[in-house]
Amino acid sequence: MPTLAVSVETGAEEGAVPLDVILVDLSDLLLRGREMQEVANGLGLTLETARFHTKRVLSKTGTRRQTELMRLMLSLPGPDNNLPV
Repeated sequence: MPTLAVSVETGAEEGAVPLDVILVDLSDLLLRGREMQEVANGLGLTLETARFHTKRVLSKTGTRRQTELMRLMLSLPGPDNNLPV
């Protein structure tokens, strides 16, 4: 399974999956348990565009389902693993 590590300011770490800022924001909202329509509204996107970006995240991380993506994100070290909803 690929790693998911992003530093928006300095770029992706070696061996990490580079994600655009919009994809990081979208993934974060999904991880926090938001529904896709809430994610779209929160990012100022249409529902269709949010779904398109979700498919991009899945493709870039080598995951096939949102649950796989969430599992991957939760397995990463970092301060956000105890997410407030």
